[in-house]
Formats: sequence, structure tokens, C-alpha cells
Amino acid sequence: MNNWLAVSTLNYIYTYLIKGMTNLIAIIRKNYKAIWVTIIIIGILYLAGYVFYLFYNQRRYDTITTNQKIIELFENATPMVTTEITTTSQTTEETKYIEKLTTPIPILVLASTDNQDYIDFINHYWIPLLTWLDSHRGPELNVYIYLIFGAGNSFDAVNIPEALKQYFLIFEDIPESYTPGILQKTVRGFEEMGVKHPDYTLLYRTNISTFLLLDRIVARMNKVIDENGHGKQNTVCTELVTQCNATGVSGIYWGCQLNSPPEYNKHKLDTNIRYVSGTDIMLSHDVVQFIIDNKGKLNYDIVDDLEIGHFLHDNKNIIGTNPVEHILWKCKPEDIHMNNYLAEVLNDIQTNNNFMIVRLRCPDSSNTRKPDTDVMKFLLSNYYS
Repeated sequence: MNNWLAVSTLNYIYTYLIKGMTNLIAIIRKNYKAIWVTIIIIGILYLAGYVFYLFYNQRRYDTITTNQKIIELFENATPMVTTEITTTSQTTEETKYIEKLTTPIPILVLASTDNQDYIDFINHYWIPLLTWLDSHRGPELNVYIYLIFGAGNSFDAVNIPEALKQYFLIFEDIPESYTPGILQKTVRGFEEMGVKHPDYTLLYRTNISTFLLLDRIVARMNKVIDENGHGKQNTVCTELVTQCNATGVSGIYWGCQLNSPPEYNKHKLDTNIRYVSGTDIMLSHDVVQFIIDNKGKLNYDIVDDLEIGHFLHDNKNIIGTNPVEHILWKCKPEDIHMNNYLAEVLNDIQTNNNFMIVRLRCPDSSNTRKPDTDVMKFLLSNYYS
């Protein structure tokens, strides 16, 4: 009985299996074109998925590799001012220079709040840097940074701690403008520094979108001073000092050297006169005082850096000099990943000790300065950690 039941069951399954296979073959024969199209589509989708998988994992690997590169660069980086500069037993050239300048170093920063990018720069870079500097200032880093503003700026979106308000200089009687405002703010800032820090030797002026490598700025200033009689009047002219006039007086006017552009011929200016870029002006106290004393003779219709250069040339026979490449100019390309760009900026800084500032002036495709803000935040959180 049991054998009969088993055989009957197997025959039943076999019959219907054969019948099913026959029907399937008939369907395939009838619809073979549609079936082959389906198989091809499935194959294409599978291949596309596999290619995407490979691409995703490569991007993930690139990001991990880039982040590891950033970590390695910081691990191998030269220590910041809190460790290297304060170590008097060091015998390196940079440390030797840093030990010299103990007088205050005023740094003036052209600033405004007339667009969101500048507000972001202030909130995410300048205020944290001012906070850091207040807790690290000392004889070897006697730096004071002041942001200078004209009239009409709103600070509603700027989070200024009470202790830092002293570093925000607002000149309500000066228009916030390219001309004459920037030159007027600069001269007024010069006057303020003479009151706040009357014993300063060198002064530095830059702008709101410049990242400062303060230890290198101090080192460079000490080298300039070392070569130039500590910023005092002398009759010796070296490669780092400006040209001496007939009376033997030399003043320091140092920075990124440019030639006067042709369009200023309309002002009857000598286009061969060199001047220092406004992002990077280093002046000795005597030269600053000369500008203040003769501020009524300045042409405020001309952009600030160009007019300062021509004025010093015409009235004091001083020509701006700079024998070294010391500005890192950076602008993020659209086709580079942000992590790769940050690694590139950091690598440039670490492989060239001459760089003392990073000049960031590059909008993205939406015409915002977010890439510049990201670089500032990244460098700030690591360079000044």
C-alpha cells in the first residue's frame, strides 16, 4: 500500500512537471524576443550597479586617504608659537629672529559688514583668532589685531564678546567705500595705533579675507628689523630696506611688490613706480608718522595701496621692496573635492616656510565666499589649536 502511494505521487509530480516544462517552452518560443530584451536590460542594470559600486568605493577611499593625509601633515607640522617661539634654547634662525622684537606689533585689518561673507569671516575666523591671541599674547608674540570699519556697518549678526570690542575700531565719520573710504580708514587707523601703542616699531596692514600665520609674520618682521637697524634712521641700505633718500634716512615699506597699472595714466602717474599690495603692507613707525603728518597731501581719489606707494616715492624717495615670495594665493577650483583642496592648502603652508599669510579671494559658482570661509575655519581649528 505504501509503495503504491509513493509511486502514484511520483507519477503525479512527474506528469505535472513535464506538463509545466512543456508549457514554459511553448511560452518561451512564443515570446523569446521579449524575454531576451528583459535579460539584456537586467544585465545592463547589473553592470551599471557594479560600476557605481566601484566609483563609490573609490571616492570613499580617496576621502579616507585625504583625511589621513591631513592628519599626517598636522602630525609632522612645525609647532606653533606657543611651543617653538617661547623656547629660548632653540638655535634656529627663525627662533633667533623671534626673540628680538618685543615692542607691540599692531595689525590693522580693513573690514566691513556689508555682505554675509564678511560677517562669516568675522564670526568664524577673526573673533576666534582675537580670542586665541588674547590668551597667548606675550613678549615673543606681542601682537594686537584691530578690525577697522567705516560708517553704516551693522553688527546685529556679529557676535562680539565684550572683551573683544576694544579691537573693533569704527570710524563713523568715514564713508565705507573703495575710494576715498579705504585710504581714510587706513590713515585714521595709523593715528589710532600711535595712541594705543606709541612704542611700536613695525605696523602691518591687511584685509578681512587674509589668513594670518602670526608666528611667521613675527619672524619676518624680526628679520627685516635685524637687517635694517631696528627700524631707525640709518645710512645703510640692504636688500630688505627701502631706498635711502639724500639725507640718509631709511624707512621700511615692505610687502608684495606690484607695478602701477596703465589705467592710472589718467592721474599722470609714473606707471613704472612700484608699490606694495594692500593685502600685505609692512611699515616702520617713522614712515607711518610721515604719512600721518602729510595726510592732507594724499590723493584720496586713488585706491589706497597705489596712492601710498606713489606718495612715498614722490615725497620720501621710498620704494616698496620684497625679495621673497611670502603670500600663498589660493582659489578653490570647482572640480576639486573640498577635502583635497584643504589638504593642498595645508601642504603648501607646510612645505614653504616663507609663506606668512594666505590670501583668500575666490567666490564659488553661487558667487559666495563659502570656500574661503571653510579654509579659514579649517586652518584656524588646526593651526591655532
